[in-house]
Amino acid sequence: YKTLATQLKEKNRGLIKSCTMKGESHDELHKWLYPHIELIESLSKAESSKEASVIIANLQSSFSTFNQYFQ
Repeated sequence: YKTLATQLKEKNRGLIKSCTMKGESHDELHKWLYPHIELIESLSKAESSKEASVIIANLQSSFSTFNQYFQ
């Protein structure tokens, strides 16, 4: 799970660097992105695989939300 957190952080950096969204859609992305980043940070600090599993489930839900609203 530590490796997953590192990979997700890297993907987010790429997403942020390549973002071309403007206006309301950009603002809406940030409403999703900030809590998602917090989940990834929590995953990187998880102290057990049980704790990490809960966070990973929350990340999966977060990705589902992203895919529902963004292409």
